[in-house]
Amino acid sequence: MRVWSETHSAAELTALLGMEPTSSFERGSLMSPRNPRSAKREVSLWVLESELSREERVERHLDWALDVVETLREPIASLPPGSSDIFVGCQLIEGQGSVELEHALLQRLGALPVDLIFDLYSIDNEADTTPPREGTS
Repeated sequence: MRVWSETHSAAELTALLGMEPTSSFERGSLMSPRNPRSAKREVSLWVLESELSREERVERHLDWALDVVETLREPIASLPPGSSDIFVGCQLIEGQGSVELEHALLQRLGALPVDLIFDLYSIDNEADTTPPREGTS
């Protein structure tokens, strides 16, 4: 789950939400602290990562996130619209995949002031078919 603000600091977001984030970033901080030439963050960002194992089904993670958002409904609603989301990063091992979201879960999501984002990554698991160079195996 992510909450961001152009006006509040990460510490102010933490106080507003009443919950410690997994990580947070301040507006104006470097996107990559090791690169002084990297872009600067345009917003303060408060991030809470799922407590569940990464091997759990996406639906279980969404249930967990919705439980959290339901407890934070009022403080999130006090921020400008579009200031929070549930961000789901999914890694596809091969080709395609799918996510099934049950009606009850969608109903819960629709009643809350958050957006849902799926960020999909594809990993090609095919073996390297390049023949070895001479002298190697």
